[in-house]
Amino acid sequence: MKVLPSLLRGVLGTAAIAFSTMSLVSTSAHADIVLAAANATCTSDANGGNDTVFLSGCGLSGLTNYYKSDRDTGAESGSFSGNYTTAFTLTPGASATISWDGPSSITCPDCYLIAKDGNSTPNWFLFDLSTWDGQETIKIGSLFYSTNPAGHRVEQDFSHVSIWGLEDSTNPPVTIPEPTSLALVGLALAAIGVRRQRGAR
Repeated sequence: MKVLPSLLRGVLGTAAIAFSTMSLVSTSAHADIVLAAANATCTSDANGGNDTVFLSGCGLSGLTNYYKSDRDTGAESGSFSGNYTTAFTLTPGASATISWDGPSSITCPDCYLIAKDGNSTPNWFLFDLSTWDGQETIKIGSLFYSTNPAGHRVEQDFSHVSIWGLEDSTNPPVTIPEPTSLALVGLALAAIGVRRQRGAR
């Protein structure tokens, strides 16, 4: 008769650990990465070209486009396009917020973010994302301004944002277990515990 309470304690203990782990993962907070013009590592006034040309002008090559979001069309591309979402705010107070949706996330240390507009000076900004963990929300404030005929500074909207990185065998994509998966692992461990208890009788 002492076996049943022992079994229950084992199952409940294992389940408690599993659900505690699940709670930690689902509620873990990530600090936001906030980017402003002063944080840019490279800028350009060139109106032509594309992201690759701009990166080359900043002395960077061999990078892979992980994610890109176009404000005008709403289109997203890149190998992680299904794992992130960008929300653009229009002027006044133009901004872009990139949020991680999961389950996979980009791994850095060699990652860069490009913010682009078509009518400003400068109209390209490059940011170093080496401290980004791939899951933190990236918030980019107003970057783009032009001068109107009256000589006044006029804020401009974003054109697109994109994230580039050095992809190699030491920098693979990472898949993060979802809370549901962790719960299943916990139940499997509990079942193993029950079997071992029964076998010991």
